[in-house]
Amino acid sequence: MRPFGWKNTIISGIIGTVVFDVIGLLLRYGVVVVAYNVIIHRNLFPIREKNLSFT
Repeated sequence: MRPFGWKNTIISGIIGTVVFDVIGLLLRYGVVVVAYNVIIHRNLFPIREKNLSFT
C-alpha cells in the first residue's frame, strides 16, 4: 500500500461525485429546457395558426 493511496481514492471519489452531480444537473437542466421549449411551441403554434386563419 502506498502512503498516499487513500488520498488518491478520496480525491478520485470527490471528483467522481462532482462529475456525477454536474451530469445530473445538466440532465435536469436539459429536460427542463426541452419541456419549456415544447410548452412554448405548443402555446405559440396554435396562436400563429389562428392569426393566419384570421388574416
